[in-house]
Amino acid sequence: LVWASLLVSLPLYAVSILFRETLGVYEAKGHGAENFATVPEAFFTIFQCTVASECADHMGRPIFALVAAEYGWAYAFIFCIVEVLMSFGLFNVVVAIFIENVLAGARANEQVMKKHRLRDQSFFATKMTELVAIIMKVHQDRQHEEANDGSDREVSSRSNLPATPQELLIEAAGVEITPALFEEVRQRDGV
Repeated sequence: LVWASLLVSLPLYAVSILFRETLGVYEAKGHGAENFATVPEAFFTIFQCTVASECADHMGRPIFALVAAEYGWAYAFIFCIVEVLMSFGLFNVVVAIFIENVLAGARANEQVMKKHRLRDQSFFATKMTELVAIIMKVHQDRQHEEANDGSDREVSSRSNLPATPQELLIEAAGVEITPALFEEVRQRDGV
């Protein structure tokens, strides 16, 4: 919010100095020039006209219509250029930056939620049990193939995996995961 205020204030300050130096010298004549007698008054007037869209003097008369009628349309033209640049240019940039920050916050929140899901212990335990079961299945298949010594006869019975996750982990503790076993696990269908 501070940087947005600064981004809006800098161009308004430059324009207020311009109007102070050009219109402020006519403050005694009135007709809208009294609103630019000092830099703070000029800044407030320009801010009020561009940001608040309330561009009237203390009597309710339009400031830049009075200024244009008395001092020339160049001042009204400068004000119109500033109004267009502020309304369509700078304010849209500020809004776009705010929207980008909101979207970045949403993406960061999504990543935090993803981390929370991955840290969920029951989810982790289930997936680890499934992974250990796959590794054990591949290991058992390899043991059966080695027991057959490459013969063509089919192994009639294969040992089943343990029934509980605790028994599975106890049995898996003795399995050495070699690069060949790992590669076979990776290439197994459904893994």
